[in-house]
Amino acid sequence: MIMYDVHGYMSGHVMRHDRVAFSSGDPLQGSAEETRTAFQGYMAYCGTYDVNEPQGTIAHILECSLFPNWKGTIQTRFFEFSGNRLLLTTPPLMLGGHHQIVHALWERLP
Repeated sequence: MIMYDVHGYMSGHVMRHDRVAFSSGDPLQGSAEETRTAFQGYMAYCGTYDVNEPQGTIAHILECSLFPNWKGTIQTRFFEFSGNRLLLTTPPLMLGGHHQIVHALWERLP
C-alpha cells in the first residue's frame, strides 16, 4: 500500500503474503528467528514527498523507516503512470549483498 496526500505526506508498505505469526501473542517477545523473518518480510516508511515532473522522479523524504538507515534520507523513485497504475522504479539499491533495481507496480483503488 502506498498513499500520497494533498498536504505532501506519503506512506509506503510492502509485505510478503506468507509471513508466519509469532508463537507468542506478544510482539516484543518473538524469538530471534521470528523477529528476523518478520523484518525481512516487511518494509515500511513514511514522510513527505516532492514530485519533479520534468525528471519523472518523486523524492520520498523519510521521517520514519523500518530500515533504520533510511530515516532522515531522501529515497528517489522514477515514476510512470498508465491509467490507474503507478510504476515506481528505484535507482540501484544494495539488497542481499547485490545492487538491485526494484520495480513496484501500484494500482489505484476505486
